[in-house]
Amino acid sequence: MPRWSLLVAVATSFTLVALGPVASARAVSADRDDTCREGGSSVRATGGRRPDTSTFTAEELREVERELRGSDGWRTTASARIEPAGSIDVHVHVVGSEAARGPTRKRVNRQMSVLQAAYTAGQSSLSAVTGITFIQSSFERVRNSQWHRASPGSIADRQMRRELHRGGRDALNVYVLAPRLPRGAGSGTLLGWSTLPWELGGGNALQDGITVHKATLPGSGSGVTGFRGFDSGDTLVHEAGHWLGLLHTFEGGCTEQNDGVEDTPAQETASIGCAVGTDTCDLPGEDPVRNFMDYSPDECMDMFTLGQVERMAASWAAYRAPTT
Repeated sequence: MPRWSLLVAVATSFTLVALGPVASARAVSADRDDTCREGGSSVRATGGRRPDTSTFTAEELREVERELRGSDGWRTTASARIEPAGSIDVHVHVVGSEAARGPTRKRVNRQMSVLQAAYTAGQSSLSAVTGITFIQSSFERVRNSQWHRASPGSIADRQMRRELHRGGRDALNVYVLAPRLPRGAGSGTLLGWSTLPWELGGGNALQDGITVHKATLPGSGSGVTGFRGFDSGDTLVHEAGHWLGLLHTFEGGCTEQNDGVEDTPAQETASIGCAVGTDTCDLPGEDPVRNFMDYSPDECMDMFTLGQVERMAASWAAYRAPTT
């Protein structure tokens, strides 16, 4: 088991909202978005967008791969080629404040439609079909001003998740709020973050799930600075990819290992805008700008690869599938 975690770090050497490798491989993380590389580490901040994960070292990536590929889930998936997760229960928690009610049920329903379409190749004929169905099993509206603005890994964030979380490790909990950046983290736009499937142990099960900013839901019409281009619902699609075990397409940079998926070409840095045809590595293939696990705007990203589907299936079997 890797001896590191993705615990939320409210103070890093970059003073960014990021996750740092700290304790055990299965400790809870939170996940953030954007990247700029400086000498092998990453200062993720593309276009003012804050990161939803830290950048892992090469050794950390190798340890993740060793754990996943040594699991029964990987062997099961390899022998059966693809064992999709099937139906996933989704519990949606809209967390408003005393002054703000939060997104309407209609907007939440539209968000669920965007999520399902993305995982069934509904946004592009070039996308692989994942075989996953997201079923909204519950919806609740809560008003708590501290939770409404909870920053990643804060006391309010952890308390909110502990009290609202529903279901087991195979259930997806989605928290919709207006998170603020931690004190000292500077400025920028925090779209959302997610835990990763190998972080479920150590008493962290109730912290499992995804937080998305309410302005990322479709139908907001917000035009809010920092969310333009990221307000059509694909933030949840991206974070659900992390929840199912996918890393960013630019994880690992220009290396053969890259993000652990063979059919996503190596990518040195996260994409800004929709510069299709960009090639930041000498290795074969152009940057996967349209992939859901890049940082492209919603209108640009529209696909998963077959290799990503297989990785999600293996991660599901290894970490999230109910035990019998």
